[in-house]
Amino acid sequence: MLPKIPVFYIQRFITLLMSGLVVVAGVFTFGNADIFDRIFITVLILLIVYFYEDKNLASIFAIILFGRLFEEVFWLVLTDQVMFKILVYGICLWLFYILRYDLLAKFALVIVSTTIVAEFYWYYISYEDIPNLTWYILLILQDLAIRHFVFLRPVIFKKWISPIISLPLDLQIYKIAGIFLILQFSMVTEYFIRHILGVNLLVVYYSYEYIAHILSVLMLWTTLNYSLKKTSLFNA
Repeated sequence: MLPKIPVFYIQRFITLLMSGLVVVAGVFTFGNADIFDRIFITVLILLIVYFYEDKNLASIFAIILFGRLFEEVFWLVLTDQVMFKILVYGICLWLFYILRYDLLAKFALVIVSTTIVAEFYWYYISYEDIPNLTWYILLILQDLAIRHFVFLRPVIFKKWISPIISLPLDLQIYKIAGIFLILQFSMVTEYFIRHILGVNLLVVYYSYEYIAHILSVLMLWTTLNYSLKKTSLFNA
């Protein structure tokens, strides 16, 4: 008769298996971020459904899902029309100022202010190759919003969730969103270097897609790995 396998080892195996599948999915979707985004959103929805009774975990998943859906929606409506840029820059200036308690929000405020000045400069000199930086400004807003909501989650959600506490996952997501922000800052800064200083610097431009994909895989892996360790699905 085969010995009974301890539940701990079953849980550990499932955790490693699922985490490995996330990495495999990330590798096979390299260069095709749209597919991985769909996987990411699907996994988040499933996690919210499964952990519905664990309001702390479900609220973290909901925050990340909100960020991903924000990105999807604005990609569809993105345009280089002047009024759209004015609206985005204006809203972002206001929100970055509100979130200025976050050091990275202060950098974001500098980035969007510089972008506005650059837009006026390019218009003044009739520059023909004006880059559309609106997308990266929106991504900065997305990542700052994720950091804000996971950092203040116990305060923000205490009206609807009780009891609510901070979890290690909050800090992990907060840090990954911070790395995303540094990537966006680097991308926009490199655009300034190319289109204002005239230096043909393309290091971030060519590596951006791959770094962003790796960070997305890391965020999903971190989220799934933590939630699987918390689940009691395999408890006797």
